[in-house]
Amino acid sequence: VEASDEPHGVLNFALPSRFVLLQEANITIQLFINREFGSLGAINVTYTTVPGMLSLKNQTVGNLAEPEVDFVPVIGFLILEEGETAAAINITILEDDIPE
Repeated sequence: VEASDEPHGVLNFALPSRFVLLQEANITIQLFINREFGSLGAINVTYTTVPGMLSLKNQTVGNLAEPEVDFVPVIGFLILEEGETAAAINITILEDDIPE
């Protein structure tokens, strides 16, 4: 058995979660995280939505999504137990009165 440089894995967003296009509405979407190249031990993943970092864009104007206007900001964590290779982060999208 070959040794791994990343026995606990490498985290990334699943391809369908890297770019999400949807109609603005009061809904919750899930962004999926993948754990690849190893799943030894439990790991704690902390996350936050940061203005300018969340890839939600107003397609008409091209502005970044605004917290509390376009989405509910979140701070949280999730634990991937040994052997777990995927998890989801919930993001609530908000409908606003601005036509987009």
